[in-house]
Amino acid sequence: MLERFDNFLPENIFDRVQSILMGSDSMEMPYYYRDGLSSPGDNGFSFGNTIWQTDSGLCDPHLFNTIGIPIVSRLGVNELIRIKVNCYTRQSEQVQSEFHQDFMYPHQVGIYCVNTCNGYTKFKNGQMASSVANTLYIFDGNEFHASVGQTDTNLRVNININFIRDY
Repeated sequence: MLERFDNFLPENIFDRVQSILMGSDSMEMPYYYRDGLSSPGDNGFSFGNTIWQTDSGLCDPHLFNTIGIPIVSRLGVNELIRIKVNCYTRQSEQVQSEFHQDFMYPHQVGIYCVNTCNGYTKFKNGQMASSVANTLYIFDGNEFHASVGQTDTNLRVNININFIRDY
């Protein structure tokens, strides 16, 4: 089941997160090239930055505090697995990643949309999560999903949060 939460962050926090991730803030967001949309060699390329990953001990304290905590603190998380920022550039046609699961064990996935565009997340079961600024979608990590790029804006930015909660 796909849950949707509109206006997820208070406006002042959303504005700060969007400013950091979309380039209008004085702090530059480091994005790193990835060969693929969801896995290496998967239908194109993307950019991103993992700001928290439990199994590797990876943590960018500044980005975690300014971007991660405002989102995670509103989710009822028992265990945080990963927070990853995805950045897709405009393409001449909408390119879809392969269907995939982020992790192969029980977990929840949150996709937080930083901006509005015609890109989206597509699910094998036919559902779709549109890219609408300040909207959070939550779904079961067992659901196969694919990223679909945008043609109408220079960037599509979202935050992928993988977590476990006991309810």
